[in-house]
Amino acid sequence: VVGPLFPFTHRRKLELITEWHPWYSEEAGHTSPWGRPILPPESFNQIMLGQVGGAAPARFPPTGDEWLEKALNGRTPVGLFGGCEVILHAGPIFVGEAYQCTRQLVAFGETPKAEFRWTRTFLRDASGKLVAEMTLQDMQLKNSLEGYAELRAQADAKAKL
Repeated sequence: VVGPLFPFTHRRKLELITEWHPWYSEEAGHTSPWGRPILPPESFNQIMLGQVGGAAPARFPPTGDEWLEKALNGRTPVGLFGGCEVILHAGPIFVGEAYQCTRQLVAFGETPKAEFRWTRTFLRDASGKLVAEMTLQDMQLKNSLEGYAELRAQADAKAKL
């Protein structure tokens, strides 16, 4: 299983994608120029989002907004992926190989209907060589969280905006 965000196996994913290529499969991956299966591009975010299999989820440092955590009481807004850019520096990304992911917050902002953040994830092999990077925008829809306007007003007042 890839992880909680993607509750399926790599093999199951290959059965469903429309851009299938023999190089992605265990059976024919040996025919790739690298002699082993490679990960399809649409699966890159599955490993670069930072929670794969039994690995712990990637976390940003705590914000210190305990009042907000309490007010939300476990509720979350609807989240969506926006833009996504992947750069292969020393690819491809291989199936079954261990990689290290590090992440940085690049930017954040909002539109009238959503708050968003851009994060950049770096994927390195066991030697530390940069294999790939992904810049991803994830958005949270304001109107999907009951009481958003009130919570936002409180947050802005605390930040003195």
